[in-house]
Amino acid sequence: MNQLYLMNWMDYSFLSKMKERKSKGLAIIHSENYLIKQMKYRLYFAISIMYLPVIVKSQPTTKHYNILWAAYNNTIHLNNKWSLISDAQVRTIDWADQWLLYAIRTGISYNSSKKFSYAAGIALFRNSVYNDKTLFFRNEWRPWEEVSHNLVISKHSRFLQRLRIEERFLQVVANNRPVHSYNFIIRMRYKFEWQYISPIKNVTLLAANEIFVNLGYISSSNFFDQNRTFTGFSYKLNTNSTLQYQYIKMFQWHSSSKILDDQNVIRITLIQQFKKKGRSKLS
Repeated sequence: MNQLYLMNWMDYSFLSKMKERKSKGLAIIHSENYLIKQMKYRLYFAISIMYLPVIVKSQPTTKHYNILWAAYNNTIHLNNKWSLISDAQVRTIDWADQWLLYAIRTGISYNSSKKFSYAAGIALFRNSVYNDKTLFFRNEWRPWEEVSHNLVISKHSRFLQRLRIEERFLQVVANNRPVHSYNFIIRMRYKFEWQYISPIKNVTLLAANEIFVNLGYISSSNFFDQNRTFTGFSYKLNTNSTLQYQYIKMFQWHSSSKILDDQNVIRITLIQQFKKKGRSKLS
């Protein structure tokens, strides 16, 4: 009897422990499911908050423009590492009906290796302002600094990245005329570009995207400035000169007027590089 009682007690104790472990396991599973659901909810909430500015800006007043952009880029290689770089550009709106801006930019570049280069300089942009039919231009002085990375993927393909910081001094317009006062904005630009050397002689295909943000306005509607998506090709004319054709889709946000510019841009650029004879290759 004592042995039978002991055996029954052991069976009951074992079953109780198994039930307890099962209940604990179910509790752990329920707890894990609860945590997973909570993590999902928080992830959805975080994504919603992250895309809130896009959602808010998805219904602004949108204006559509067609733009012609002519540019000239020049690089003078001083030696194995240092180069002088400059460019000039003109943009017209409604194709060639009105002025949009003209600009010049210059700087100096340092190539630390085949992959990395650094540059800095200053630019002057003259932005058009139309008061009825009266046209005047306001200045924008723009010191800038950048770092670039060039990754060779294969014999025919490479990937380029560029991060640029711009200190923008924008001339104030008061009573329909520019005054001797400037607003200051720091803007960051990040561009990535893929290039493919096609089987067609002297032709290189390209696709790129560049986003612009105002660093001083991270928590406001002024943070997003614009986005540019590029596609096009370049044709090498000779050893020093290349002609580049691009279509650019630009979205530019004007927070003060709550207007989003939807711009279709045709850009034609003449690119020239001049090298001293006998320069050694980059190490």
